[in-house]
Amino acid sequence: MTETQSEYGTKSFCSFCAKAREDVEILIAGPTVYICNECIDLCSEIIHEEEKKKEKRTKENILKKIDNTIEELKTIKSELLNNQV
Repeated sequence: MTETQSEYGTKSFCSFCAKAREDVEILIAGPTVYICNECIDLCSEIIHEEEKKKEKRTKENILKKIDNTIEELKTIKSELLNNQV
């Protein structure tokens, strides 16, 4: 749990970085956890980087397919030209 009891009441902490509510701008409560704005920002950066990596892999795969198709077409063209009478 991310709440502690003290003589001054209940204190809430981010479940990810353990910063207290008063040490962050925003602390969002879930059913049994909390997350602060700083951890959300970090998660957003990680997701953005992963999306860029995925996009790059997709582009690389498309380029490989295009290269393979071009090579196949060159082979077919060569075969067709060699079979002409």
